[in-house]
Amino acid sequence: MQRICQVENYVAKQLLKDTVSAHKYEMDETAALEKMIQQVEGNLQATLQRAINAENSVMKLKQEIKTLKSFSSSLVVENEMLKNENCNSLKEKSTFAAEQITAAITNAEQLLKQLLSGVDNLKMVAKVLSSVDQIKDIPLDEVTDQ
Repeated sequence: MQRICQVENYVAKQLLKDTVSAHKYEMDETAALEKMIQQVEGNLQATLQRAINAENSVMKLKQEIKTLKSFSSSLVVENEMLKNENCNSLKEKSTFAAEQITAAITNAEQLLKQLLSGVDNLKMVAKVLSSVDQIKDIPLDEVTDQ
């Protein structure tokens, strides 16, 4: 019986040792799993924060794109208006210049005609003056008899 008690004692000690060892192994595994869970949770939290930041950046960029598209559209409209104004302004200026040139030409023609008429008058005066010596005094009686 003592031998049975010794064997049972030995088996009990062995079981206790195995239980303690298993309990220690489970504790270590539990601690390692908890540490891994904390790391995963930390990674998830960091990933969540990056996702939130990325969404905020996307929203800001979308708003900026809308603003830039609107600005670009207004610049296109303004550019077209300026092109039309420049064309119209150029047409108006060239038409005005053409009218001014035509008026100047008409005025110059009139002045030239007057000048040529004056030249003709001067030629006639010159002829009359050059033939003054040929003019004779004819008595008035002779002119009436003829």
